[in-house]
Amino acid sequence: MYVNKFMLFISLVLTLGYSKKLSTSCSLQRPAISLIVNGTFDGKSFGGDDWNSFQMLKENFGVELVGEASTSSAYDNDLEALKDKGSTIIWGVGFVLQEVIQQAAVLNKDVNYGSY
Repeated sequence: MYVNKFMLFISLVLTLGYSKKLSTSCSLQRPAISLIVNGTFDGKSFGGDDWNSFQMLKENFGVELVGEASTSSAYDNDLEALKDKGSTIIWGVGFVLQEVIQQAAVLNKDVNYGSY
């Protein structure tokens, strides 16, 4: 269920992003999408499942992917670093990231944020 929500969100943002770029520019740039998780990307967690879905986006849409395993003491810095690396979409996995993601979204209107 979470993977479906993640894929739907990313597909929608990619569609809207490409449509916007087509109307303002002739050249398409590959969007940079980041996934930040609370903990690790191991296969026994939501982060692992989402990382696998993330890889499907790379294969199917040719997007640039960045993964960040983070801890509560580093969320703000890690989100800022992902934005500074050029991520146009940043997706947070884990309920503990939701508040930090919302705060980042308010401060950075040019980046699309999502979380669950």
